[in-house]
This record gives sequence, structure tokens and C-alpha cells, in this order.
Amino acid sequence: SSSLPEALFSPSNSLRVLALHGNSLSSSLPDSLAYLSALRVLDVHANQFTGSPFTTCLSDQLQPKLEVLQLAQNRFTGPLPATMNLTLLRQLHLQHNGFTGPLPELWGARVLEAVTLQFNDLSGRLSSRLPGSVRFITAQGNRLTGGVQSNVFKAVATSQSGDDGDDLLFVSLVQNELYCKPWGRGYPSLHPGSLLLLGNAFFVPPSLVDVLPP
Repeated sequence: SSSLPEALFSPSNSLRVLALHGNSLSSSLPDSLAYLSALRVLDVHANQFTGSPFTTCLSDQLQPKLEVLQLAQNRFTGPLPATMNLTLLRQLHLQHNGFTGPLPELWGARVLEAVTLQFNDLSGRLSSRLPGSVRFITAQGNRLTGGVQSNVFKAVATSQSGDDGDDLLFVSLVQNELYCKPWGRGYPSLHPGSLLLLGNAFFVPPSLVDVLPP
């Protein structure tokens, strides 16, 4: 294993895509990563990086232009920030790390499509303010608590009925500490696999009884 050379991150570097996945790289991401102000895609998944990148190299200068942030399958730790300027972000992948603390309000992302947070140590209440652009979210294997808003389930049902192709297509909240109150009638039946809720304390409405796995 090895670390990244600081010389790679020159302030004059106009690099737009940095893909370093699957290289057994270790140590923390260098603070000088923040110099890459033109960066659009940061992909370092499947390495052995440590540290808390959201308090160091992912600076205010770097954040606004990122479109893909792929930090999955490392050894990152520390809390996620309450707010970040990720207005252009389309994909956020943080799964299989050691991130802690509550979920943010998804950082004001306006075009966010995919969020993968599974198997960290995230806690607190599940955010009810999902951007309307989100189509795929996984957060299983954390310690999220509280109620899940019925609009999440409505979005899944709507997408499966073909009414709106931009709605949620997949939600997995397996193995958390969530609950759900009953909601009104009239929701379409869901196809198996579009909504995974096992290992929580959910009320299961009649419209889901026949499609959720045993």
C-alpha cells in the first residue's frame, strides 16, 4: 500500500476526473486535493484511506463543482457535515466506511440522483427532505431512527406505476431503527425489490403485504 504524492495536486492542475479506485492506497487524502478546483469526479473507492475527508480536503473551493463523489469501501471516519455546497452533485457514494453522526439534509444538491450510505455508523433521524431528483437511496446497516415520511413510499409507488420517470425507483433502509405510521389508501402495488425495509419496526400497510419478502 502507499499514499498519494502531494505533487499531484498543484494549484495549476486543471484535472477534471480523478479515478484511483482499487489501488490499495492508504493514509488520508491530502489537504492539497482542495487545490483541484476544476475537479468534477472524485473516485477513490476500494482503497484503505483513513481520516475525515469532510473536515480536511473536501473544501468549500472543491465542493461546488463536484458531480460524482465516490468514497466507498475505505476506512474513512468522522461525522458528515450538516451542510455542504454540492449543488451540482449527481452521485454520492459513502458506503462501507466508518462515518458517524446524523445525516445531513443532503447538502442542497439539486440534481442528486443516487445516494449510497449503507454500512456506516450513522445515527439520528432520517432526513425527510429528499431532493426531488433522487431515484436511488440505500442506507441499510446504520442506526437511523424516527419515522419515515409517507412521501418516500408514495414516490416509489408512483415510479412503479409509470406516472413519473423521475421519482424514486429504489429505497433500502434495512437494519435500522425506523418506524412508519399508516398512510392513506390509493397507493399502487409495488414490485418486489423496489422497497426494502426489513429489520426495522415498520407498520406494513395492506398494499405491501403481498410484495414484501417474508
